[in-house]
Amino acid sequence: MEQAIELPVWTLLPFVALLLAIALVPLVAPHFWESNRNKGVVVALLSVPIFLFFPLALGERGAHELLEKGAEYVSFHCLLGSLFVVTNCGGMLMPLADPPLFLGFLKRVPFE
Repeated sequence: MEQAIELPVWTLLPFVALLLAIALVPLVAPHFWESNRNKGVVVALLSVPIFLFFPLALGERGAHELLEKGAEYVSFHCLLGSLFVVTNCGGMLMPLADPPLFLGFLKRVPFE
C-alpha cells in the first residue's frame, strides 16, 4: 500500500488566496471581477505554484497524482454535462417539467 503524500502547509496558501479573492475582489474591484476571463486568470495564477510543486518536488509520483486528479475533474464535468443535457431534454418532452406550466397545472389551468 502506498503511503499518502504529506504536503507542506504553504500549499494551502493558493486556496486561501482564491477564497479571499472570491470574497473580496467583487467588493474592491467589481468591474474587474465581472469578466469570466479575469476570474480565469486569477485562478490560473493561483494554481501555478501547485502545478509546479507536484512534479518538481515530488517527482514522478507528484506528476501522476496531478494527472489522476485532472482525470477525475474531467470525468466529473462530463457527468454534470450529461445530467444537464438529459434534464433539459426531458423538460422539452414533458410539459410538466416547465415550471410555469407546472404551476398552471397545479392551479387547474387547461393546457389546450
